[in-house]
Amino acid sequence: EWREGENMIAVIMTYHRSKAAEEANLFKRFASETPGVVNAYQLENGDEGESGRCWESQQARDAYMASRLKSEVDSALPGLSRTVYSVRDSK
Repeated sequence: EWREGENMIAVIMTYHRSKAAEEANLFKRFASETPGVVNAYQLENGDEGESGRCWESQQARDAYMASRLKSEVDSALPGLSRTVYSVRDSK
């Protein structure tokens, strides 16, 4: 559970949807294998996909960014972009 004053990080990933089955598999692996994730959402709108993730800390996100799974995601989703935000409030 997040508490005010903690440094939670949110990341929005945007990508072109081309391999729905592979995207779904990677998301399931991410959700089950990645420590430090508070919430994760996979969104779609036609050919565009987005994934929102909230991390308990920058350190948790940094560990994922150095992982093999992150490399697999990058390879599977060409043109992927990530935007990082600091979480100011949560409900």
